Amino acid sequence: AQGQEMAQIDLPVYEYNLGLEYHKASNFRMAVKYYQMAAEKGHNDATKNLDIIFRQYPQFYPQNPGAYAPVLNNNFPQQNDTIVQAKATAEG
Repeated sequence: AQGQEMAQIDLPVYEYNLGLEYHKASNFRMAVKYYQMAAEKGHNDATKNLDIIFRQYPQFYPQNPGAYAPVLNNNFPQQNDTIVQAKATAEG
């Protein structure tokens, strides 16, 4: 059971890091896919990076943005368009 708990805790970090790699490679469709998965699990940096993609490339805004929809385009007005590039870790 403890291994399953760790897998669940690490999953949003894994999804965020995949999204980050796709984002850096300008593969926005795949970045959105993985950021969305992480954001729906509460990963704040994934949500911030989704906001950036959606503002720069509105064609990638999903028809059903999911649980993170209320924060997109609203909660980060002071944020510039620099992606959050730090790799996430399970510890932090």
